[in-house]
Amino acid sequence: MLKITEVTRLDDGRAFNFSISYNRADIFRVKNMHIKR
Repeated sequence: MLKITEVTRLDDGRAFNFSISYNRADIFRVKNMHIKR
């Protein structure tokens, strides 16, 4: 999880979104499903 925080430091919109999704398994799962679709 510490590594994810570093990604957020990148100040990248995409990285920030990914870090938040990773933190919330629920959101991450939903996003993964959407991508699979």
